[in-house]
Amino acid sequence: MSKPSLVPLPFLMLLLDYWPLRRLELRTQDTRRKTFLPLLVEKLPLLVLSVASGILTILGHRSLGALVSAAELPLSLRLENAVVACALYLRKLVWPLDLSVFYLHPGHWPLEAVASGALLLFGVSALALWQARRRPFLIVGWLWFLGMLVPVIGSSGPCPGPSRRFAYLPVIGVFLMVVWLAAELPAPQGRKLRRCALPGLAALVLAACVLMTCLQLRHWRNSVTLLQRAIQVEPQNFVARLMLGNALFERRQLDAALREYQAALRLRPDYPDAALRAGVTLTEQRPARRGLALLASGRRTGPRLARTSAPPRPGLAAPGPPSGGP
Repeated sequence: MSKPSLVPLPFLMLLLDYWPLRRLELRTQDTRRKTFLPLLVEKLPLLVLSVASGILTILGHRSLGALVSAAELPLSLRLENAVVACALYLRKLVWPLDLSVFYLHPGHWPLEAVASGALLLFGVSALALWQARRRPFLIVGWLWFLGMLVPVIGSSGPCPGPSRRFAYLPVIGVFLMVVWLAAELPAPQGRKLRRCALPGLAALVLAACVLMTCLQLRHWRNSVTLLQRAIQVEPQNFVARLMLGNALFERRQLDAALREYQAALRLRPDYPDAALRAGVTLTEQRPARRGLALLASGRRTGPRLARTSAPPRPGLAAPGPPSGGP
């Protein structure tokens, strides 16, 4: 329960009570009342822990300045992000290209992305509800996927952009749907297919996963290659440019670090972190006048960073509240 992504754990346990444990009966109002209330009471301790974890997470983000306010990102944009992010997680699960360690929240998604994401979610939801009695694993797996994304999808609390680590546990529900659906292939053709084709298909999927992992490992050699890949995937990612500048500063590649800080400032001129660290870099390599001017600018626009008089910490530590993650 130490991670916000486990906040929906009581909800997941109720899903498992429905299927495959079949402890939860929903056929009639009487059976719903007799089975649901005892199961809910049984999970109250976990529910209390989940609520406490959610509150502490929000308070922690607020203390760090990482909580995006409703004025900065209204509910309509959060819902757009939730719809598109769900669709993106499914797409990257099937076709894992353009992966990055860090994604910015785009603010506004294109209308076609929102419409296609909503159509996909509506279609799968309708199919799962239609087959709920005959194939309960579909509704359980789909609600597992959607429910586990609630704390991290941006519809409430902190509003990150799509991030692969948020989908590690939710996609278990998708795998559950696929595996049990494959197990229901009609006989006798289904039996022959399970014996011959499915093992071969599984081997191909595993081989593709190994290949994609090898391709991704090229970018994870060190902080510089990792962040260069993030910028290649998302050139407008000013936070990734700042983090790359930090990694280059650690290597004492001051000219390269300064270029990244200046690129971050071009993408977002009011970015105090970039102004402060560009100023520090300039004072390291040139006469201090220009560097001091940037430091003063950073102090004015980012008062909470004004105490930062030392050079920036190296590596991947994000300077300020990013809106996405690996």
